[in-house]
Amino acid sequence: MHRDFTKSNKEYFKKNKIAIIVLSVFLIVGILIGSIFGFKENFEFAGYSEFTVKVGSEADNNAIIKNITQIVNDYGGDFDTASIYDVGDNTRIVIRYSNQLNEDKQNEITTAIITKLNIEESAVSEHVNVSPIVSTKDYVYTACAILILIVLVSIFAYFRYNGASALSIIISSIIGTLSFLSIGAILRLTIGASYFAMIVALNVLIMYSNIAIFEEIKSTNWLSNSDYASAINHGVKNSKFKLCALNIAVLIMGLLFVLFAPSALKYVSLNIMFIAVVALAVALYVVPFVWSVFITHCKKPKLSVKVSGEKDSSVDNNQLDK
Repeated sequence: MHRDFTKSNKEYFKKNKIAIIVLSVFLIVGILIGSIFGFKENFEFAGYSEFTVKVGSEADNNAIIKNITQIVNDYGGDFDTASIYDVGDNTRIVIRYSNQLNEDKQNEITTAIITKLNIEESAVSEHVNVSPIVSTKDYVYTACAILILIVLVSIFAYFRYNGASALSIIISSIIGTLSFLSIGAILRLTIGASYFAMIVALNVLIMYSNIAIFEEIKSTNWLSNSDYASAINHGVKNSKFKLCALNIAVLIMGLLFVLFAPSALKYVSLNIMFIAVVALAVALYVVPFVWSVFITHCKKPKLSVKVSGEKDSSVDNNQLDK
């Protein structure tokens, strides 16, 4: 078998190797940060606490919220959001913070707010702790759904293309998922329940990219002739336009979320945009690199050879090399 085929297209595979090194460093940094500092989870993962402050309708709400935010953070509450509701002659400000504090800390926050705003004790409600929406079984269900999807598509790729294509789908899906998680860890992006759907969507894009490239390779006889470098170049080149168009469409969708989605969903828009970036990077760099590593270890396919005056017959490519 032609194991050292990268020499036939040194520049192309050099770019892939550089991309893999950069991606590897990025993944290591992301995994380290995620392991040490964890992810920035919103209330759906971590739960939250909230209380209400009642003030006059003519009060400066922005100044009040600023003071409350400072107090909540000083006592370790980690301020999240503030919602303003006009009720008759009064305004109710609902304060949400991420860290669920013990009762003593909550009472200290209440006392500090009463003192700072010079309001009556009855104007501040009790703190209510809300449990996380996302449970452990949600993690398990999502992981199982992604795993089943990867296995089914890999089996399809194995029988339609070859073992290298199946391995490429598995490995590129794993690398893409870890890259997406690394971005969240490094940039400290807020992670909500929608993150599960984002990971599933990312894997669908990556699998589609694999199939698009392998379909282009299958349409040629380069694979049968062991011209692997030309085969993967052809596959990437001929599918690049459709892959770029698809991921640009996803990127535009994320930008639209930034412009028109409520502020509480801004983290969703960022995740959508990063899905497009990661999926395209995996398609153009990871898939060719992984496929090229494993294809040299696959059994050569059979060639369809037409003998003059006879029907087409299949001949093992290994026999043709002799």
